[in-house]
Amino acid sequence: MPYEKDSDLNLVEGTSLSHEMDRLCAAVRMPGFRRSNVLFVGWDKNGVPVISTENSSLSEQARTSYNITKTVQFPYDDRELASLPIEVVEFVGSSRPFDRKDNDDSLTQDILSYWVTRGNAGESEQVQIQELDMLNSILSGHVVWEDFNEDSIQAQDKIPGQNMYTLFLPAQNDKKQTVMYLMTFRPPMKNESNSSMFRQFLIQTLTTLAKIDADQPADHQKGYLQAIGHTEGDGTTQTDGGLLAVGALDVLRNTGLFNLSDERMEQIKRDSAGASIATQSKIILRELGLYNLPSKPHSPADLDSYSVEALLAVVGTAYELSSRAIRGTSRTSRSRRY
Repeated sequence: MPYEKDSDLNLVEGTSLSHEMDRLCAAVRMPGFRRSNVLFVGWDKNGVPVISTENSSLSEQARTSYNITKTVQFPYDDRELASLPIEVVEFVGSSRPFDRKDNDDSLTQDILSYWVTRGNAGESEQVQIQELDMLNSILSGHVVWEDFNEDSIQAQDKIPGQNMYTLFLPAQNDKKQTVMYLMTFRPPMKNESNSSMFRQFLIQTLTTLAKIDADQPADHQKGYLQAIGHTEGDGTTQTDGGLLAVGALDVLRNTGLFNLSDERMEQIKRDSAGASIATQSKIILRELGLYNLPSKPHSPADLDSYSVEALLAVVGTAYELSSRAIRGTSRTSRSRRY
């Protein structure tokens, strides 16, 4: 849909343009905008998430960042998605998912649910979306924009670039209308990056899916526990088939310096099978009494130490495995690679 002027923007009822943007989170080139092809996303001085298409709405600090970083592209290849009605929301936290019953011969997509706020009043609502659509949107629809904020606590002898994250999320709202949610993530401190809140969003999404998977019989699991266990905190994956922990502990046992029963060694083999090098190292330290490893080495709790990049790698693996389980097909190459 072409837009001749700001008032022609396709906005969900209750969403309005701002004339004052104190902090800029993203400047995105939008296909189909005629007067200004840039959509600004950020917060006003009261911390309310807002959007604008006018440079004049930017504060001096926001304009400085925009002049340095410029714009990033609309994240989706499908230009029609840019014409969906826009609704600006802010992520608060995940809610209880809907664990749908599987069919005898096929797996059913579960429904993820998130609490968000919108507008000046901070009204709460829930966004609900099928699991594969959510994972695909995370991979394809997140935008990274670099902010330069001289009021950051890191700005001493230099002004560092800070990654800011926004999610373009096509989904149905509570009125069954397909909209483009612009999901923002509030920084924990003013003038700092919002990466920690985006990390929490990723962790909560993966943890929710892994918990559902853990409650299913083995033949109805979709691969989320496997995705978490096969991805390192630095984004690399396991390659040795679980031989590190077994081999190292077997050597220690044969020297007589370490006592392990055959039953315990079999358990270690099961724990190590397909595990990452880092997880196997933790298994070794656990058996030596030097590390308190959870009973399940591939526990979602391990995600707390992952960077945003590593979490996105886990999401990519999770999508591949769950797509095969649900659809019998793997992810297409439509989304960006990391």
